Amino acid sequence: VHHENLYPGESVGVSCPDIAKYETDQDTVTLSGDAPTLIDVTYTLIAHNLVVTCKDANGNTLETYTERIGEDQNYSIPVKQFTGYTPRQEYLTGYMGVDDQTAEVIYDVHTHMVTIQYLYLSDDSTAAQSYTTYLDYGQSLTVESPVLLGYKVATEGDESVHIDSMPDHDYVKTVYYTEMEAQA
Repeated sequence: VHHENLYPGESVGVSCPDIAKYETDQDTVTLSGDAPTLIDVTYTLIAHNLVVTCKDANGNTLETYTERIGEDQNYSIPVKQFTGYTPRQEYLTGYMGVDDQTAEVIYDVHTHMVTIQYLYLSDDSTAAQSYTTYLDYGQSLTVESPVLLGYKVATEGDESVHIDSMPDHDYVKTVYYTEMEAQA
């Protein structure tokens, strides 16, 4: 708190005091003798940027974001979560000095099983050997359904199975076959 006795028409500039690790919203305030004046000066902790780059295990950037951390502060902040990925660490920890910093978090992509079953519609028995593979989250896949003599796929569009983007879980698809009608 700073007090000044001023006469009407007088004014004086007063420097805001420095406080270690804090910055003010104004360096100097002006007091006037025309009326009693109360001036608020806001101090905030000096903060710096922690620029976090999130990458998959192949080095592809998933996202970059910035956290503000107080100067001369230890920090432990949870890393961002992404569907289909697991971070190799749960927290970013460190010490924020007087300069901006960078950090990198590596994420492992989830891999799931793809199973395509080929069955006869009439009795759910096996029409052809199932197709099984593993696919990383977000990848695409197209598998042509086998052609079976005397049979056709029961559902239009099942001549091939297409996954635009592998979901974050196992994928199971059943393709049914029906007997072709005899031609006269």
